[in-house]
Amino acid sequence: MNDTGKWVITGEKKVIMGLECTKATGVIRNKKCTVWFTTELKGGYGPYIMTNLPGPILEKINEEDGFRTIAYEILYYSLPIVEPAYCKKVFRRE
Repeated sequence: MNDTGKWVITGEKKVIMGLECTKATGVIRNKKCTVWFTTELKGGYGPYIMTNLPGPILEKINEEDGFRTIAYEILYYSLPIVEPAYCKKVFRRE
């Protein structure tokens, strides 16, 4: 099962790395979390599997243990997608 969280978006705002972010609270995999996401960037990306918010997550806080994840750099270009070597099929010649 792919649990991307159930979120309540609040009206609270703060700035992270020059981008206006909105606070959302919710539960993911039975853990209460607070996240700050921005709609100033495209996509709904986040740490781990949190992909169902209207913008990328720049900060995440686990309420139970206080563990915090925060973005520190935004790159405005995409990296090439490279297939890992362990995914390639090996054919035997006979």
